[in-house]
Amino acid sequence: MDEQYRQEILIHIEQQHATSLVILMLMLGLAVISELEAFHHVIFMIPVLGISWAFAMGRGDYLIHRLGAFLREKGDEWENWEGRTRHNSLLVLTDIGAALSIFFLTAFGILAVWNEVGRVWAVGALILFLMGTATIPLAPALFKKR
Repeated sequence: MDEQYRQEILIHIEQQHATSLVILMLMLGLAVISELEAFHHVIFMIPVLGISWAFAMGRGDYLIHRLGAFLREKGDEWENWEGRTRHNSLLVLTDIGAALSIFFLTAFGILAVWNEVGRVWAVGALILFLMGTATIPLAPALFKKR
């Protein structure tokens, strides 16, 4: 039974990786296409993708850590060991590095919205993006061993 939960965790991790890769490729494609005069308006989709990515990562982290906490309570050896090493600085650095490209492209898109449409829309997009990114570190904190 525990193996089934472990497989579910792996599925969520794979979905996060795939989602990040697809969103990043779409954002890069939109950034390149937006440089063409006829397609300049597609730049406004970049913040939408960044906001979607942030909330998707927060949701995925929640599902992963919820299952991990359940397995840890059942005495799962891997989850207990992994829980002690979770804050490995190398893992934190790789997570930050992976997210920086999407953060950069989202900021690029928000600046374009600021310049082309106005501050209200840009500030709204920024607030939504920050709300979404705030959910990412919140998930592990919800399921910390007490």
